[in-house]
Amino acid sequence: MEIQEILSSLIRFQTTADRPDQLQAIVDQVDAWFSAWPWHKERFLRNKKHSIYLNTRKGRHSQVLFVGHLDVVPAEDPSQFEPRIQDGRLYGRGALDMKGPDAVMIRLFLDLMSRDPVPSCALMLTTDEEVGSRDGVEWLVKEQGIRASFVIVPDGGSSFRLIYAEKGALHLRVKAHGKAAHGSQPWLGDNAIDQLIRAYQALRTWVDAQARPEDPEHWYPTLNLGRIQGGRAPNIVADEAWMDLDFRFPGPTSPEAFLKEVQKILQNTGPFELEDLTTAVPVETDRSHPLFQRFLHTMEEVLERPVELAREHGATDARHFAEQGMPVVILYPIGEDIHGPREWVDLNSLETLYRIFQRYVENLPA
Repeated sequence: MEIQEILSSLIRFQTTADRPDQLQAIVDQVDAWFSAWPWHKERFLRNKKHSIYLNTRKGRHSQVLFVGHLDVVPAEDPSQFEPRIQDGRLYGRGALDMKGPDAVMIRLFLDLMSRDPVPSCALMLTTDEEVGSRDGVEWLVKEQGIRASFVIVPDGGSSFRLIYAEKGALHLRVKAHGKAAHGSQPWLGDNAIDQLIRAYQALRTWVDAQARPEDPEHWYPTLNLGRIQGGRAPNIVADEAWMDLDFRFPGPTSPEAFLKEVQKILQNTGPFELEDLTTAVPVETDRSHPLFQRFLHTMEEVLERPVELAREHGATDARHFAEQGMPVVILYPIGEDIHGPREWVDLNSLETLYRIFQRYVENLPA
């Protein structure tokens, strides 16, 4: 099968979080494609989230691990699950994020079955990245002991930039409790929303003090107030309220250290309940690592140009490998409109991505 055929097949599966039948079906399809796999293969299931792992060696360790996710975000129009090709682009839900790169990796590993000797490499495909990866990559790495000397996650960046660093993340829910009263006599109550506003202003001041306007990459901590909710009516003093905050921060700060600083500030503005919604460690791969350098040189050979090394503000599954001390890189082929109605990937760029991966594994020791 060609990459385009594999990708078209993958897109037709409506692999959203609310369709566990489709999450199983797509992994069943991948498993069927590798029915003749002569080496190590495992299926995993946790909380209705399916994963598959292939290794050219016995066990759960490899020199190089390729990582992808087969799930996608929901689509308002069901036609987005029917692939469409126009002007060298393949349109469809997940074409770039990330069934296109998945198709490349699947083709790569199908081709490995005819190679002798075969290099030490593995492929992990999961179905819950869009909802946090807790039953996929996080569980497989932390609890199932999957390890590699070098990890490749083709799920970030743009147009073959090589991402070596990502910010850490802390998504925090802050809850305030006050005292209800009639809105005409607010002095008789304690407004929980007012408490949150004071807390947010203190956190905003702290984060903004760390900004460096001269830095075009904005490589410093940031804060977004994503949601605030509370109260029952305009004429009632709100006795309960909460807000969801999104902090991003570069390494080497850990989520635990960052949270401690947040807690110090909140302690000075009032008693709050804190709920940790999501944490992600920063990714910072050593660019002098031999396997990183080999991958960089391989990209430049295939692309026939220098490769831009870059950092990303968002978090990917790379964070789970970085947390365990594994060097990891992130890259994307050419495409646009991720999670949008016209998501597309350039088919020639998928072939280029395949050549990069193929040449890289060919140069690995058997």
